[in-house]
Amino acid sequence: MTYERTWMHSKRQRFRGILWGPMLLAVGVMLSASPSHAQEVDIHGFFSQGYLKSTGNNYLNQSKNGDWEFTEIGLNFGTSLTDDLRYGMQFYARQLGDLGGMKLEYDWAFLDYTWESWLSLRAGRFKNPYGLYGEYQDLDLTRPSVILPQSVYFLGIRDILVNMNGLQIYGNIDYFEDWGLGNFDYQIAVGAVMGTPVDDTESSVAGFFENRGYDEFNDRYAVDVTGIDTDDEICLSLQWNTPWEEFTDYDYGSLLLRWTSLYASNVKVFGQMNDELYGELQDIGVVGENFLPYLEYTVDYIWFWVGSLEYTYENTIFSAEYTRYYGIFESNLHPIVPHSALNQEAFYFQLSYRLSDFMQVAAYYSLQFDPQDRGGEDPTVYSQDLTDNKEPFYKAWMKDASVSLRFDINDYWLVKLEGHFIDGTARVYESENRDNPYMERYWTLFGAKTTLTF
Repeated sequence: MTYERTWMHSKRQRFRGILWGPMLLAVGVMLSASPSHAQEVDIHGFFSQGYLKSTGNNYLNQSKNGDWEFTEIGLNFGTSLTDDLRYGMQFYARQLGDLGGMKLEYDWAFLDYTWESWLSLRAGRFKNPYGLYGEYQDLDLTRPSVILPQSVYFLGIRDILVNMNGLQIYGNIDYFEDWGLGNFDYQIAVGAVMGTPVDDTESSVAGFFENRGYDEFNDRYAVDVTGIDTDDEICLSLQWNTPWEEFTDYDYGSLLLRWTSLYASNVKVFGQMNDELYGELQDIGVVGENFLPYLEYTVDYIWFWVGSLEYTYENTIFSAEYTRYYGIFESNLHPIVPHSALNQEAFYFQLSYRLSDFMQVAAYYSLQFDPQDRGGEDPTVYSQDLTDNKEPFYKAWMKDASVSLRFDINDYWLVKLEGHFIDGTARVYESENRDNPYMERYWTLFGAKTTLTF
């Protein structure tokens, strides 16, 4: 195994240990048990503090002025009842601008039983294997960048992608290795995203829907989102660990290919119409006295899928991912609050090189756009004239070129620096840029972050 692969394997294995911990009830039982009956408990955690500074547009937080509201904390516990049965829990809190509010939550909590290497069962709340980094996107140690490529790992919909409650079956199938075809990792999960009331200062998904209805020219939201719920969710993931390095007598590195699909059905978004807007609609006679200003978006399905590639050769890692989002949103207040569609296409490619144990350099190019308007020239949606209260044409895309430096001070402390050069505003919220509703097409973003793990 090459140096870079050995290094990444040890880091990910150590963080896989961080991913094991007990359910809250089990923790209480273990801590209250007598010494002769208590289980051995592993306790791990992490703390990250970041800083974002941008020109032109606020992004993720109030970054034009420089913003320290970029914090993550995780604490987990782990133990094994038998050689085959484990259980765990992680507490997690974050602050990213208006999102999170440092509210402590159950990030994951599950029982895990291993029957054979090809068949394991997991029940509870667990991370979605979305792309290469879905299970690790909150774990700063596992990647070189300060911010993952937002084309694929958009923080504006993190809450619906990061985890689910239900049952998961997973394992490794090595039956085909004798045929020279490598081996396969698979995951099949069924369940649902927990449906709870949301607060727009805490939920990224609530913020996403509210910003879709934000009127930047009158500075108001059309709807305040009050709740989100899903009935069913299915997640499928298949990873092919190819026999790339076995093709010749020379070490040409390793290649893995992954495909992940996440399908949620009967999604409902609940909200209340803005009082000022409701009053104006009454004044002009659009709605009657018996009209109830309560919104319900019904979504028959939302489908996310992502194809991933990661090639490792000695100290170099090349990765690329391509994703599509689909969804049709039907509004009970149509046409006042119209039906809408989610149809996004995005990809990125990234190259990283580890110079030494101390330093790693990385760069990626990320692109997100609406495939219905690749050029951003549809005059009914986007406008070249930035004075007619229409969406600017460069809102149809967001092109992000990024360069990162990572410094591993020791095994438990790291520091990262990152610069972004961006064209477009597809993933920038107008509500965070109220002083400039059209926003700037070309802008930059600087990020810094330090993380402690134990």
